[in-house]
Amino acid sequence: MINEELDKCLQVYEELGTNASIRLFLYSVNYEFSPINYQHSFTGKTAINIAVQFNNVNHLRLLLFMGASPYLMDNQHENAMSIASARGYTECLDILNNYSRHGFVYKNAKPEFVDYDVIIDIIYLLCAKTDYPSGKIFSNIVYYFQA
Repeated sequence: MINEELDKCLQVYEELGTNASIRLFLYSVNYEFSPINYQHSFTGKTAINIAVQFNNVNHLRLLLFMGASPYLMDNQHENAMSIASARGYTECLDILNNYSRHGFVYKNAKPEFVDYDVIIDIIYLLCAKTDYPSGKIFSNIVYYFQA
């Protein structure tokens, strides 16, 4: 499946490697139902391969959490593990090895960002609104990337 928009998103991410540059790709995954494992039409690279190229452990953890596969090979026959290994990115290797052993990503006990406004809004909704009788509330707290 060739998708020019996703190819452009991955190209920008590969050129810049910044939080802002991955947002377009993540938006497409979250809101346009694009596959998290989308491979660039020409290079075969995935977002997770690019994250490892930049040694960006935060992006790597986020992509793994969202279900990205670190095992997909690009057109150079490299995957996230081989890229991290070849470049000596030990922290990325630790995360990928941990993922391989356990199948999930360990979260830090101390998050870098907590959106207290969202927490307060949810508490207010649960406690103060009479529209939602007890036992009838479905709460869905979405994990999102905050730069």
